[in-house]
Amino acid sequence: MHLLQISMVLGLAICLVHNVHSMDFDLMNFARDTVMEYSSGTERTVNILQPQLKVVNPPVNPYKRRNKKKSRRRRPVDGHGGVVGAGGGGGGFLSMRKHRRKFRFKRPPSGYTHRRKFRFRRPPSGYRRNRKPQTKLTFITRTKTYRRRSKPSNKFLEAMATIERAVAEAEVARSRIRYSDQKLQDMKKTIKLAVQKRMFQFARHRLGQALFLIKNHNSTPTSRSRRSTQNQASVFMDDLKQTMGPAQFDKFMAVMGDVTLMFAIDTTGSMADEIDTAKRIAVDVINYQRENPVSYILSPFNDPTTGPVTFRETTEGALFVDAINKLKATGGGDCPELTMKGILDALYEGPDPGSPMYVFTDASAKDATPENINEVKIMAKFLGKVVINFFTTALCRGSSVTDSPFMQIAEATSGQMLSLTSATELQNLNGFTGSVLGGSTIINSGCNIFNRKKRAALTASRYSIKIDDSIGNMSICVTTDRPNQGAAISLTDSQGVTITSGKVSMSKVSIYEIASPRVGTWTLVIPPSAGMHNYFVKSNSDQNIDFDYYFLMLIKKPASEVPVTDPLIGRLCEGIIQTL
Repeated sequence: MHLLQISMVLGLAICLVHNVHSMDFDLMNFARDTVMEYSSGTERTVNILQPQLKVVNPPVNPYKRRNKKKSRRRRPVDGHGGVVGAGGGGGGFLSMRKHRRKFRFKRPPSGYTHRRKFRFRRPPSGYRRNRKPQTKLTFITRTKTYRRRSKPSNKFLEAMATIERAVAEAEVARSRIRYSDQKLQDMKKTIKLAVQKRMFQFARHRLGQALFLIKNHNSTPTSRSRRSTQNQASVFMDDLKQTMGPAQFDKFMAVMGDVTLMFAIDTTGSMADEIDTAKRIAVDVINYQRENPVSYILSPFNDPTTGPVTFRETTEGALFVDAINKLKATGGGDCPELTMKGILDALYEGPDPGSPMYVFTDASAKDATPENINEVKIMAKFLGKVVINFFTTALCRGSSVTDSPFMQIAEATSGQMLSLTSATELQNLNGFTGSVLGGSTIINSGCNIFNRKKRAALTASRYSIKIDDSIGNMSICVTTDRPNQGAAISLTDSQGVTITSGKVSMSKVSIYEIASPRVGTWTLVIPPSAGMHNYFVKSNSDQNIDFDYYFLMLIKKPASEVPVTDPLIGRLCEGIIQTL
């Protein structure tokens, strides 16, 4: 855990000690107990359409001249019938001369142009001049069973934290929310419609308000009233589950740890190789065996148009790849493209909270206005901390990597910007792309970009990474300012063993993928020849070791507490910690 997180926990704990009296924790426990009853989910079996890429050789050119073996003409010989080996007599060679037709060459008249008649023949279907092997996309059907969970997923706990926060907000606005049976029915319809539109955060917020109404309506402290309140809440949740269907309800509550894979792809003329590589990455990611369901969003962008956006469910992964396969690299006169519009199109399609997005482009953003950049940041935060990563194979002249809008968005959303030299390097990122779909957290990061002294530029940078037993898989990504092909970038574990397996080195990017790392302090060494650099250490785990927090700010008129995410300096507030 970071020192910043530790200090934050201590500060919030102190705040709780002094201000715990005004928060109705009985209400929060009621909401948590109600939601936890549905943490196991429903077992179901589905048929998943998976993609496969097969290498197919193109048909042979039917019009290619074949080298035929020329037949040898036999030489005529006198006295043998005109040819060697022929029986009988005859005039032989001299007798054959009289049968030859005399031919006199005539010069063509002035101005005459000889034209050879040519008959055009249409090539057969499927014939292409390109003789390189082609890849063909095929589909196979596989059966997948999602079983009931023995313990809540991290995504489910995050959804429960959102519902608890909505309950706290409803308590503040209790004077504006009145209970009625019709009100609960309307809320139920609103939640169902929001889930159909994939507005999961809004639907969870509405569910928190409904649970508050049920609890507040039966606020008497008797045991019979408490049982009645719990039963009414369970009936409300069961009705929601029956109305939506078990699969949709589990997705709404993120029981199985649902996540969305988002691709925003530049489709200008220079992106043909990158589009083909993105297709291959998508195939590898979809075919990777995982327990959590994955849905898919594809958002192509060009100039001056974007879209159309494609959404595919968990069972339609092959159709997502087919949509990428149908993209055509066309247009694009000037360098900047409508990248921000492509990102926003994907976000407004409704991904699952906490999902990753990958932006493939070789140009800067034409629409990188402060308004669009802020809108991307706000939407990524509102949708439950969407992580936005950029894979760039080039940038326009005059564009700075450190000050680019891509870097600003990546830093604000805990993503990364990887500067690559070609589509070949992009292909090496398929493991890095698929590793974060199960949910990942940044456990360490650092750079030497700021406050870099001249003497420090002559020595290697050493970084310590602390690993505990809660980490399941770990990925380390190092980006450098100068090309080095990963030379002299080394990683040693807690026992001093240099890690070589699982390392992918590119021109300016080096990635380590490590399963079940040893507990202790690891050391990352980056040589001075790499220039300016930064690194990120991400990990995922099946253990519930995360927490969420928010603040309650005190207001006087009317006297109440308002939940806020960013408290004001100098204003008294309370801190609420939600363990996940």
